[in-house]
Amino acid sequence: MKLKLSFFSLLTVLILSNTAHAQTCGQDCQKANIENYFMSLAKIYREGSSEKDVEDFFKLFHANVKYEHLEYDASFNRNDWLDAFKNNLQRGAYSANQDDGIRVEKYIFGKHHVAVEYSYGQVVADGKWEPKGDQKLFALFGFNGDKIILVREYW
Repeated sequence: MKLKLSFFSLLTVLILSNTAHAQTCGQDCQKANIENYFMSLAKIYREGSSEKDVEDFFKLFHANVKYEHLEYDASFNRNDWLDAFKNNLQRGAYSANQDDGIRVEKYIFGKHHVAVEYSYGQVVADGKWEPKGDQKLFALFGFNGDKIILVREYW
């Protein structure tokens, strides 16, 4: 009886461990999600963006996502953040050029979090990235499984 109970316990632990491992998002997954975040964000900021662009952007996020910008005292849950994007879109706040974009310049990976340095700019004629100004921006991304659950800006 003890042997059966030990085997069952071991099997349960292995199954739960494998399930937890399958739900994690490693560095490649995190990097891809962050790149998709900035590509989608740049698309929204361009002139002619649509509500569908905003909805596609929000597919990257966990249901309990939180956006924070400490310097501006911003703290949004998913619905508030989505409404802010849609309101900005309706009032014509997004008018960037088609060549404008956002590029991550550095990644620092931690446990369920990634810190990034990024800049706004565009690719110029010779194919080089040309940041707008000398501003370096910094953000922290938190992950729950393969979804972004936290975006915290520090610029």
